Amino acid sequence: MKLVWFELNGYKRFAKSNKVNVDGKVIAIVGSNEAGKSSILSALHHIDSDIGFIREGLNQELTRGEEIAPSQIIVKAAYLLDETDKKTLAHIDNGKNVRWFHKQLKENGQVYYNLIPRPKRDLSLRNLAKKTLERV
Repeated sequence: MKLVWFELNGYKRFAKSNKVNVDGKVIAIVGSNEAGKSSILSALHHIDSDIGFIREGLNQELTRGEEIAPSQIIVKAAYLLDETDKKTLAHIDNGKNVRWFHKQLKENGQVYYNLIPRPKRDLSLRNLAKKTLERV
């Protein structure tokens, strides 16, 4: 997988939504002191580790002074799948067509994953079980 872009919203100095494209051979993060360069790296660490956000204290990670809803997406990332990833999904209906993997981290610690286009699931066994249970 290759990280193509990420978005921060309510994370440290990034109070408003900021989308960063990182689909290049060389990526340089340049800015003055306290501009948020280290915050970007910390946010990307969250995407890789699924650790929760520090909500208060000296090391608070959520933007200070902002009202952040528990359902707000703080960090979002989009990855382009490589051929090895696609082969792993090939056994799923429509799995061979999946190109993107998205991951979202919400303020409340919930993690969401999405494959695009979404694979289709065969629901015939579930529907058969449902009909059987309805007869009982």
